Amino acid sequence: MARSATGPRPFLAAAAGVAVGAVVVVALAVAGWPPADDDAPTEPPAVSTAAASRFLAAWERSLRGTWVVDARFVRVTAAGGRLTLEVHTAQRPPDRLSAGQGRVEARLGGRRLGCTAGEDGVLACKEEGGARPYDEEVAEDMRTLATYVRGPGAFYAVGDEGDCFRLRLRLRVLSPPYGERARFCFDRATGAPVRSEIEKREGVDRTVAISVRAQPTDDDLDPERWRAEQPR
Repeated sequence: MARSATGPRPFLAAAAGVAVGAVVVVALAVAGWPPADDDAPTEPPAVSTAAASRFLAAWERSLRGTWVVDARFVRVTAAGGRLTLEVHTAQRPPDRLSAGQGRVEARLGGRRLGCTAGEDGVLACKEEGGARPYDEEVAEDMRTLATYVRGPGAFYAVGDEGDCFRLRLRLRVLSPPYGERARFCFDRATGAPVRSEIEKREGVDRTVAISVRAQPTDDDLDPERWRAEQPR
């Protein structure tokens, strides 16, 4: 019987949802970045339990990091369709903001705020309740993610290639969270993810950050500022 799964999702790899509480994919804006697809190894990395543990450690480090990033999300469907989104994300734990696809979501000062477009196309912001302690949210995400990649019931086999990790689906899963195959790359200096690619039957989602700063400003985390900049 196929299993189903929901849980922590890479923040920008899930850009079409712009969901608060997931992980953000960022990249350093340096010469030669982002790497071309040809830079990826032609041979898949060897999988191991040690690689899964390193992947979990890299993911948690990214959740606890402080940064701001602007990224480009591209979805190419099996039918040939294409969707491109620009996403701004800032994180200064426990505060976090994501803006893109005409929506802004934020966690600020222990409260959650969401801004969505009304019938007139103008984004209106409203309180969405209090937020749990940030450490609790991180711990829950990590517990769920660990079940995906560790133990006999793990959905994915994990192999690492330097600062990148490849996931390959090993069980029958309804709506696998990271598709049939996925690749996540992390920045060695900051711990922030620098690239994500998720291959599903219906298409491929790819997110590559185009700029990053280590210290978000108050403007980067201001929902009103990013509400005004969303397309209508």
